Amino acid sequence: EAKGLDDRIRAGRMKVKILATANDDTIIDLITGLRRAGMLSGVRTAARNIIGNALSATLDEVAQIPAVLVDVILGKFTKVRTRARTGDAILPSFSTAVRKGLRDSWDTIKTGGTPGELGKYDFPKELNFQAAARGKNLASPLNTYVNFVMRFQGAYDKPARAYATKRSLIESAKVAAMNEGLRGQTFTNRVKELVLNPTEAMQIRAIADAEEAILGNDSLFARKVNEIKQMNEASKLIGDFAIPFTRIPSNIVGRVVESSPIGLVFNATKAITLVKKGAITPDLQRQISKQIGRGSVGTALIWLGVEMGRAGIISGRFDFRSKDTDEATGKTPNGIKIGDKMYRISDSVIGMLLSIGALTVICAKPLA
Repeated sequence: EAKGLDDRIRAGRMKVKILATANDDTIIDLITGLRRAGMLSGVRTAARNIIGNALSATLDEVAQIPAVLVDVILGKFTKVRTRARTGDAILPSFSTAVRKGLRDSWDTIKTGGTPGELGKYDFPKELNFQAAARGKNLASPLNTYVNFVMRFQGAYDKPARAYATKRSLIESAKVAAMNEGLRGQTFTNRVKELVLNPTEAMQIRAIADAEEAILGNDSLFARKVNEIKQMNEASKLIGDFAIPFTRIPSNIVGRVVESSPIGLVFNATKAITLVKKGAITPDLQRQISKQIGRGSVGTALIWLGVEMGRAGIISGRFDFRSKDTDEATGKTPNGIKIGDKMYRISDSVIGMLLSIGALTVICAKPLA
């Protein structure tokens, strides 16, 4: 495995420990921490997290096919490639997810997470509420409970992180070998060499790709909300209760828009405009090809949701004209029918795209 990436993880954990021991948290931090931990506790939450990560990885694997085609076209103008087929990277990436991901999960439970892992759930660091006036007996179990929940949340993400990291390294290695003009066995050997000894740029990209894969990447909305929360203690308390989590919801919404026909048309238009102006760069090429790939697959999923909605397999939001009947029969909004039961699917990007398709069926019904 790439040693540099492991060193970065260890450095991140050390940073979290330094932050936790250097600063005592307030009663507000305790209250909001306990509330978040309570919302994240439970088997269903863990299952949704794991399934959501798996579905996100599946969506990106399928979207890679049109993304590579777009990259080839844009590469005619930039004279470089930024995307590569990763079908042959699925098995080694999955092997890494099982072997290294599960090992890292256990390490996270024992020693704690990195700033990125905690930041996904809006925790800047582990809780360190001392409660000097109330006695250590109260503070210790409360700190332990909150930090234990957060460590488990980070552990759930580890296999998905390991998968996305390995996949990104393999793709970056392939892209580098292609741009070097290598072919055949020389190409294969170069890819293996770069995967085992990735460059600094490859490592940074792999970390960013892994964050994005589990919807833990930072966003403009999350940054703005957190700035408001940090204004004073009152805004922190109100903000944390009104919007306890910012990154995941904002990233899901952003990914759904990006994967919709709106995102597809917007990014395709953007690509055409940049090419006409001669302003397309390799970084923009990589980003736009990925976005158009997601938009293509997402649009297909919305169409699939329409057909499944017509067949009664997937429900959108409740139709107000039959809401009482739907509730009485146990119909779940934004749910998929498996056997005789309905299961909610709106916790993932794929589920939301399918639900949007089903919702159009409801909207298309004529008013009585």
